[in-house]
Amino acid sequence: MGSPIYIIINPKNMKEKVYWRSKNGEKIDIDEMSIDHLRNALKMAVKNAEQRNIQHAIEKSRQYERIQEKILMIRNIINS
Repeated sequence: MGSPIYIIINPKNMKEKVYWRSKNGEKIDIDEMSIDHLRNALKMAVKNAEQRNIQHAIEKSRQYERIQEKILMIRNIINS
């Protein structure tokens, strides 16, 4: 699933309009959302960003491990 936020720019006046995409796919004008709805949307956005950061860190760790394994293999070949 893509980002839950849409930004649409009106070409006539260059004003941007921001929409939130609900889980059922409905676009909701952020300006029309209640404070509670905005709070919940923000919590969800923060949680999703944190999850992406964790997944990115895990992938970087796996890449580092693969590089270390290759370095050890090369050292073993050189020292043989």
